[in-house]
Amino acid sequence: MQLYNSYYWFKNVFSPDECEEIIELGLYDIKKTKEEGGNISGTVHGGIHKGSNKKFKGAKGDKTTQELAQDPNYNEDDLYVRDSKVGWLNEEWINEKIQRRVQEANEKTTWNWQWDSMETTQFTVYEKGGFYGWHSDGDSDWRAAYRKYIPGVTQKEKGLNYTTTHWQIGKVRKISVTINLSPENTYKGGLLKFDWGPHAQTRFHECTEIKDQGSMIVFPSFQYHQVTPVTEGTRYSLVAWITGRPFQ
Repeated sequence: MQLYNSYYWFKNVFSPDECEEIIELGLYDIKKTKEEGGNISGTVHGGIHKGSNKKFKGAKGDKTTQELAQDPNYNEDDLYVRDSKVGWLNEEWINEKIQRRVQEANEKTTWNWQWDSMETTQFTVYEKGGFYGWHSDGDSDWRAAYRKYIPGVTQKEKGLNYTTTHWQIGKVRKISVTINLSPENTYKGGLLKFDWGPHAQTRFHECTEIKDQGSMIVFPSFQYHQVTPVTEGTRYSLVAWITGRPFQ
């Protein structure tokens, strides 16, 4: 899909105090989940993430598949593609701010896509060495629509998406949101980076626009992106996915 505007960003959506409050809420959720024996690793479909039961020889990092393939010893099964910790937040004041800015971006970019809901926000921690390799947050056709999942009953089919949340059934991720919660001088690396494709005049773009604390970026969920490896400090972020019926 060709877009005139590929993303939209805002400064100071959340104040420094609000960012610190969100960080505290997120870290508390991670701590509580860990104490209860839950999974705090940022998961990836297929289990190709650090913290899974699989044994890996190394990290995929920010390299493309083409770059990795130049290594004669390259084996994709040996590399994990995500290293982060996650918590989950559903605070009304946070959701309201995000949705208001999403609607503004949806209009100003002239996407004007139909959307009607938002998934639970994901609080993410990238410590030194943490990263998230190339991925999209979801396809937007009917095959990608969420299907009802009943634990212990539903037989999952590979490549399909499932949910236990009834109001998400039949919907897809259309718009993705990333909010930087960390002061920019507290970490290095950890940049959101887009891949516009091999035919673009400039293929890759690192989003330094949201380096400031409290900044927010809005982009299509089908757009390929990554978080580059953190080289110093810790990066905290908040991620949201805006959903609606598949494109028609």
